[in-house]
Amino acid sequence: MARKKVSIKTVRKLFFVIVLLLIALMFLVTFSVMIDKPEPNVDRSLIKNDPAVIAHRGAMDYAPESSLNSFKLAKEKGADILETDLHLTKDGKIVLFHDYDISRFSDSGRLVKDMTLDELREVRIGRNYTDYSDDRMIVLDELFDEFGKDTLYLLEVKNEDYASTGIEPVLVKMIKDRDLYENVFVSAFNPLVLMRLKRLDSNINVGLNLRADLAVYLRETWFKELANVCFLVPRLDMIDESFMNRYKNYFIFAWDIHTQEDYKRAKSLGVDGVVVDAPDRFTSN
Repeated sequence: MARKKVSIKTVRKLFFVIVLLLIALMFLVTFSVMIDKPEPNVDRSLIKNDPAVIAHRGAMDYAPESSLNSFKLAKEKGADILETDLHLTKDGKIVLFHDYDISRFSDSGRLVKDMTLDELREVRIGRNYTDYSDDRMIVLDELFDEFGKDTLYLLEVKNEDYASTGIEPVLVKMIKDRDLYENVFVSAFNPLVLMRLKRLDSNINVGLNLRADLAVYLRETWFKELANVCFLVPRLDMIDESFMNRYKNYFIFAWDIHTQEDYKRAKSLGVDGVVVDAPDRFTSN
């Protein structure tokens, strides 16, 4: 009987899981007690809503996601925190884009990491918006140039692999050079990203993104102490009173908020922030 070939992708995923489990085991052997986590070191005077309104890729209901116009509209519509996703381009720039490839906006399926910034600028992310049809991708420098210390940022690093894309030192240097420690939250589904960030600079506020369909060691936040996270970003369907009690020492930013019912439920549970596509529909002032 012929043996089935195991794909390289499967082997890499297995190796990733083994590495994470070994790290967790080493940590549990070394530390036997739960450590109370400090709250994020951020400028709270910039939060006007309760819970904080976090603009998901800007005001993406009104303008192209993660475009400069989208972020400008988000602030105009009352957002406290600007949320976006980060990739490192082939030529070492941090570009703001959600997907791993550009297939949603072009006929190409090329990966963002394999493209230069100039190549990515050719992608018309605003093609479905009449008023913003020529909008293009921007880099993190442009976002920081526009808003500086006048807002807070929730930045998700996109990386599902165990190996670094090289983004961590670039991001840390940018935050340090601009002295944005009190303005930036950095999140990821991958705890290894957060560990690398904290190893490079312990002053970075890092947090885990969560979904109910993740592997148990990710869903149950086995690595939160090792990564020294101070906030969590769970999907709304994971949050109940038990969850809030379990993670009472952490900032909680709920995502997948689309209706007033979602918002009221999240607020009643006491979350610190809600990630929304239309900030003006969820401001409390």
